[in-house]
Amino acid sequence: MRRAWIAFVPAVLVIGLAWSQNEQLAVTTEEQLAMHRNLGKAFYENPTTQQLAVSEFQKALALAPD
Repeated sequence: MRRAWIAFVPAVLVIGLAWSQNEQLAVTTEEQLAMHRNLGKAFYENPTTQQLAVSEFQKALALAPD
C-alpha cells in the first residue's frame, strides 16, 4: 500500500504542473492587451524605465492597432 502512494504522488504533481502551464497559456488577447497597457503605464511613471514603457505600448499597439 505504501508503494502505491509513492508512485501516485509524483504522478499527481506532474499532471498538476502540466495542467497549470496549459491554463497559463490560455490567455486571451484582451488580457495580454491589458497587461501591456498596465505595464506601460507603470514604466512610464519612472523616468529611468520610460524606454520599457515605449516597448510595452508598442506590444499593445501590435496586438490591437485600432
